[in-house]
Amino acid sequence: VAYGLYEKEKDTRFLVFDLGGGTFDVSILELYHNILEVRAVAGDNYLGGEDFTEVMSKLFLQKTGLHYKDLSEKEQVRLYKKAEEAKRGISDQTAVTMELMLGEENKTAEITLKEYEEECEELLMKIREPVKKSLADAGLKLSDIDEVLLIGGATRLSVVRDFLIRLFRKFPDTSKIGCFTERTADEAVALGAAIQAAMKERREEVKEVILTDVCSFTLGTEVVVEYEEGKFEDGRFCPIIERNTVIPASHTERLYTVRDNQDKVRVRVLQGESRFARNNLFLGELNIDVPKGPRGSEAVDVTYTYDINSLLEVEVKVVSTGLTQKMIIKG
Repeated sequence: VAYGLYEKEKDTRFLVFDLGGGTFDVSILELYHNILEVRAVAGDNYLGGEDFTEVMSKLFLQKTGLHYKDLSEKEQVRLYKKAEEAKRGISDQTAVTMELMLGEENKTAEITLKEYEEECEELLMKIREPVKKSLADAGLKLSDIDEVLLIGGATRLSVVRDFLIRLFRKFPDTSKIGCFTERTADEAVALGAAIQAAMKERREEVKEVILTDVCSFTLGTEVVVEYEEGKFEDGRFCPIIERNTVIPASHTERLYTVRDNQDKVRVRVLQGESRFARNNLFLGELNIDVPKGPRGSEAVDVTYTYDINSLLEVEVKVVSTGLTQKMIIKG
């Protein structure tokens, strides 16, 4: 929205590459008429610009024979600041010199762009996976993408831009985006939120557009699965709203009792992509009474309703008695 994508006159597919300080997100968007649809999202919550600063810190420590744990807190902070400066500076030159005062001693190391790029290779490989995942979820190939947008300060790093040119086989095009400036990459999220707010207020100054979004993670519950006659495995994850489902969305799954004379059903609300419940994020739980009987004779309908404001309503209804429990999970 900040980049004015909705003002384009022809149908366009975009890949939004958002590498911020601490997180990385990829979104596939499709514009047709006045509808801007998010087709798929993927990312890494533990990858960002700070990791590229960390690489610079490690290179300095290696070259000077220092160990991070031997530095005081103040020295660690100074090291991080120097590494941040060096990371930004190396984008414009072939080498940078880092200096750090430790007591009376001044430690110095020269770090070349080639050395830095080699050390960043592992981070760059991590960038590939969310890009591939988002394209696969959207059912698209890289060649189907018309434009690539860069968001977040870390996309200014030459090591990242050079990698993206190789990955996308073209330079991310900003020339056709009227409001692009070097600062926009940092401010895009805030600018977009402000324009989106104006759209919701139906301001005359803002051309209205319909913006659809998707559920970023799979939402489900923990279940017991019968894999052979009389043999059960617990701790399995049962998806109810799949990742990249267009929101708002509401889905129901019918679950059955697993033991004779079972008198309660526990519904644990989970978020994540693992088929094992323990590996996913716990959001809350509901417990509901059911009439006793042979296993499989009683059932509950579990309904997840997820809206555009990131509110998840969980409703559990006992099929035989109509007894219902609800909970709202925010954020």
